[in-house]
Amino acid sequence: MRILASFVMRGRPQAVMMTTLFALLSLRMPPLGLLSSAIVALVTLRRGELQGLQLMLWSGLASALLGLLALGTAAPVIAVLLVFWLPIWLVASFAYAFFEPVVNGSSQAIWQVKVAPADLVGVLRKAQ
Repeated sequence: MRILASFVMRGRPQAVMMTTLFALLSLRMPPLGLLSSAIVALVTLRRGELQGLQLMLWSGLASALLGLLALGTAAPVIAVLLVFWLPIWLVASFAYAFFEPVVNGSSQAIWQVKVAPADLVGVLRKAQ
């Protein structure tokens, strides 16, 4: 699972490819739809709501085109998008919006405790 996550987080093309692949395979093996949803959730939680939405749109478009070519209709693929991806994206978006300020605040607190203000000013002066 870690290998899949690291591959997906390399960039948008990899995430779109794997999400589309698992979405199309879920038409024959439904549990694989959970992996496509997990990818959407991972991207949304790590990169934000907009990146997750873009992933859903690009993967949905690619899945619809491939479904249209393979099945003659895009309806099953659109159903996958609505049933698997949309609810997990909404939950991940809420979690991202709720926990992002906490994580950023914790990071700021760590910096303030670990780095003395005089050290920071000296580093800034050396950089100039």
